[in-house]
This record gives sequence, structure tokens and C-alpha cells, in this order.
Amino acid sequence: VDYRLAPEHISPAPQQDCIAATRALMARAVEFGCDPGGTAIGGDSIGGLFSAVVALALRDAGAPMPARLVMLYPNTDLRPDRPFASLQTEAGHVMTEASLAYENALFVPEPEDRADPIVSPLLSPDLSGLPPTLLVTCEHDPLRDEGEAFVARLGEAGVAVTSRRFDGMIHGFLQMDGWIDAARDLRRAVAEFLD
Repeated sequence: VDYRLAPEHISPAPQQDCIAATRALMARAVEFGCDPGGTAIGGDSIGGLFSAVVALALRDAGAPMPARLVMLYPNTDLRPDRPFASLQTEAGHVMTEASLAYENALFVPEPEDRADPIVSPLLSPDLSGLPPTLLVTCEHDPLRDEGEAFVARLGEAGVAVTSRRFDGMIHGFLQMDGWIDAARDLRRAVAEFLD
């Protein structure tokens, strides 16, 4: 689904588009020949963040929920002062701390707004009631630690969470299928989780 993009459309416009699209697709699942009870949502990087935000919004509205949630090396905390060592130790592998700060400033210009759970789902006061989740992190990803912090929060909230860290991998490696064998392994892991 194409969602509106920053900087022309800042938060929460992209999240609202994802929520609206998911609700519409869930409502028309039967019309599209799909089993409403077998739907899944997911995304990689910021798409992983949006997937979590969508699931939280559907839960809070009492709307039909997807059966599965897939988050691949997601952003989960956009605060400027987030306390994750991987932001420094793994910077330079596809992204840097400076490039993340630049992108976050385009998406959410006011730093104080980045603590809102619609921007930083890691900060949601309640993660219970989310669907079974697959969350993948990468060893050499600046976002690794915040992804793994989200895994811990999901587990504490009683969500059935499957976590996998791909050793030696960098952010976005799914797009490197054909060059990196681990990308094929990731596709297989997602397929098995959704089966």
C-alpha cells in the first residue's frame, strides 16, 4: 500500500494511511477471496514500525485483528535520546546515527512528538492483545537493540513472539536476495511463520 511520505506528509499521516488501508482490506477480505482469520500484516524497517502501530490501533478500536504480525528489523523508538548501544556500535552499515536522525526529523519534525506511541510503539504503555509476532533483527544493524527491546516488551505483555537475530547481517538484507544466502533463509522463516 502506498502511504503518504514525509517531508510533505509528516506523522501521523503515513500511519493513518496504513491503518485505513488495513481496516479496508480486513473488511473486504471475503470479497477478495481471503480468509479474514488468516490475514497477516508486516513490514521491514519503518514498515515494521507501521505494522506495530496498525495492530495497536486495531486492538484499541476493537476492530478485527490480523492473525499474524511480521516485523523485519524495525524501528520501534524514534526519540532523539534513545538508549541503544547498537546505534553507535553498528552505525555505518547501510545507515548511520546521523542518517537516522535526518530521516526521523523529516518524518516527525518536533523531537517531543517522537515519544508518542504512534511514532515509537516501543513506548506504548500496553502491548498486550497483539497477534503472534515474528520479529527479526540483524547483528550489524543500528536498529538491532530497539528491535530486541520490543521483543522483550511483547513477551512481558504475554504476546506470542518469535524472535530471530541474523548473525552477520545488515539492515535491509532481505532486498539482497540472490546475493546473500541469508535473505533466502529469511524468506523461508517468514513463510514458515505464516504457514
